[in-house]
Amino acid sequence: MNCITALSQVKPALPELDDVLQAAVNAAASRIYLSARADKAIVRILANAELQEYAVWPTPQLRQFATDLYQLAADEEFDESIPQDATFEHHVGDIRYQLKFCSLPAYPVGFDMCILLIVDN
Repeated sequence: MNCITALSQVKPALPELDDVLQAAVNAAASRIYLSARADKAIVRILANAELQEYAVWPTPQLRQFATDLYQLAADEEFDESIPQDATFEHHVGDIRYQLKFCSLPAYPVGFDMCILLIVDN
């Protein structure tokens, strides 16, 4: 597996982070979708115009994942009750990506987040 160094600061909170990004890169995905609801949370990858379920996590785990990513990207607190966005540069192996985050609250509780993976040449 490629080393994903920029996100190593959040690894103790969510060790699956490297795996999600590596799976997205391996699938030539353009987006990662996170959906958190009261009863479960789903991570999906969009590759070749097909939305594939990557994992189902406990909702608190996905909330921590989103919080860690947002804090790394925006250096601010993630608040799932309001729309938020952020961007940061990140390397997966030798490839540099711009990761663009956009989140929206979901009724009655939860959030949806889209992460765009843009190759930065």
